[in-house]
Amino acid sequence: MRGLLITLLSLTAVPPIANAQTAVPAATVTVTSSVNPILYGAAVTFSITVTGPPGYPTPTGTVLVIDGAPTSSTSLATLLLDASGSARLAFPIPTVTSGDPSIPGNAIYTPLVLSAGTHNITAVYTGDLVYPYTYNSVVEQVQQAATTTVVTSFQQVGYVVLTANVAATGTPLPCPSITGLPQHDGSPTGSVEFFNGGLSLGS
Repeated sequence: MRGLLITLLSLTAVPPIANAQTAVPAATVTVTSSVNPILYGAAVTFSITVTGPPGYPTPTGTVLVIDGAPTSSTSLATLLLDASGSARLAFPIPTVTSGDPSIPGNAIYTPLVLSAGTHNITAVYTGDLVYPYTYNSVVEQVQQAATTTVVTSFQQVGYVVLTANVAATGTPLPCPSITGLPQHDGSPTGSVEFFNGGLSLGS
């Protein structure tokens, strides 16, 4: 009887490949201000740069600029990053208040400025195929604009009498006026108090 040769193949078990999770690279957002603090209505430019870690590509996509926290609805602009991952937003921002901007000379623009006070200017990077969402911010201080005070007065017995109604002679005088600087919209509000040295004469 012919013998039956059975060859057994020894199978070497291959160890399973470890289920390693690839870390998602994080982008870094940098926000800087050209001038801080500023007067109300003054020009200021916010520079935004989004960078990736060494060896990774330059971030692409858009940046949402917000006045406040990242979840705030006060959106100022949506900016497209350039080839270097940078974008800029300059104030005042021309905004269309009426008319059709597609027709030359038809639209009326009003400058959008930051109100007086403290502003948390946040740049939210929306992410791309490589990098996830991230954000950063800078605090901008906006001070009240300076005003020019024009006082109408007249000379009487060697001293100046300031009045908003009727002078001692009974002759009405024009009311003192306060006007804002030319680059600012609207008229200043509040009250004016007159002094003779350290003595208050009224308001």
